[in-house]
Amino acid sequence: MLNQDPSPDCSCDYCRRLSREIDRTSDKLINEPAAQDVCGGVSHMWFRRRLAEPRFRFPEPVFLGRRRMYWRGDLVAWIASPHARLRTDRNFEEAVDAAA
Repeated sequence: MLNQDPSPDCSCDYCRRLSREIDRTSDKLINEPAAQDVCGGVSHMWFRRRLAEPRFRFPEPVFLGRRRMYWRGDLVAWIASPHARLRTDRNFEEAVDAAA
């Protein structure tokens, strides 16, 4: 399963990850509240804004019925990417530092 198309002008690990098949056998689908915790306790609107703005290249959710689920590995890879650094929220910056 391929994710979003990688940015042609970006060579970060996250964009390279998007360009190839991802092995999901050791990954875990988590619901949105758990994903918010992974990102430092951000709000659901924070997720919506990241998804609405292409420059953030935020991981797309997987829908199970009406529930939004996220691959934990995608979120962790995104947090480590330069795309996540476009954010200035204090709680998120603490999550980025903890993930590094």
